[in-house]
Amino acid sequence: MSEPASSSLPAWAREVIDLYESGASAQFILHGNVSDRMLLPVADGKSRIASLDEFLREVLLSRFEVLLAYDLGNGTRVEKGGDRFAEWPAGKEKSLPVAPRESIHVLTHYLRFCANVAKIKPGRGTRVAIVVRNAGLIVPPSPGGANYELSAIASQLRDWASDPAIAEQHCATFLLTENLNDLHPLVAQNPQTARIMLPLPGESELTPALTYLNTRYPGPLQPFAANLAEPLGGFLGQNWTQFAREYSYMIGFGTVFLAAAIAFALVVQGFYKPQPLFAKARFVDEIIGGLLGIVQFGLILLSIVVILDSFFSLRGIA
Repeated sequence: MSEPASSSLPAWAREVIDLYESGASAQFILHGNVSDRMLLPVADGKSRIASLDEFLREVLLSRFEVLLAYDLGNGTRVEKGGDRFAEWPAGKEKSLPVAPRESIHVLTHYLRFCANVAKIKPGRGTRVAIVVRNAGLIVPPSPGGANYELSAIASQLRDWASDPAIAEQHCATFLLTENLNDLHPLVAQNPQTARIMLPLPGESELTPALTYLNTRYPGPLQPFAANLAEPLGGFLGQNWTQFAREYSYMIGFGTVFLAAAIAFALVVQGFYKPQPLFAKARFVDEIIGGLLGIVQFGLILLSIVVILDSFFSLRGIA
């Protein structure tokens, strides 16, 4: 992978490079702040604001000969190395597919082709990278029951990381999703896949970006020129990036549940009037009340488990 200037890359990008170069992982799930724009570090000094797709293509994957991309709306596209991709005999037979099942099958077939060529002719090995955008739309969690189409796609995506013939032949695959929980468990919980969280930008990322924007648009940013990034960067760095997004969701979920439980209890107590069900056998009322108390305790315990699972279990913390 490309490493133009290690200090200029964000921490998550340096982690991707370390994992790939060490052979620890060749598949990466990028989740979190994947829709944001960032300052593109360019060697010639001509920096610009770009999307994550441009960062991957022009910086992180600049040394790969072939770059393929897939998303549900546009289908499979060759974004780099069209001449090299045209050397694949099957690629000349028909146009690239759009449907998820056929597209993932074709991409898997091409990865195996490149792996076989590299084994036969080591000097002809092709560095291939594949970026799957909005992966949660392609391999969402199974809604229940047998869904063989979805399971087949998840199985092939898992093979991109688990099959040694693919993972050891200079191939890198990226699955982009905002929420890790939006992916099928076969993909999200694959031990050979690295899950990389992209946090909201902190002061170290905002300062050069705002400095660059100040050179391009000095008028609107002139009132903040004296201290351009410290207030906003300090706030985000201290209040937004120290916790994972799923942790914030768990806290919000728990707060709403607690507030609703307190409000419900106040309403019940406000309108409660004792009314015996069995006037001649009051002990039956006590037994029913005890059973209802057990049911209430079970519901509260189940709610707590669901709230905690939204972070500790579904997120897949090691």
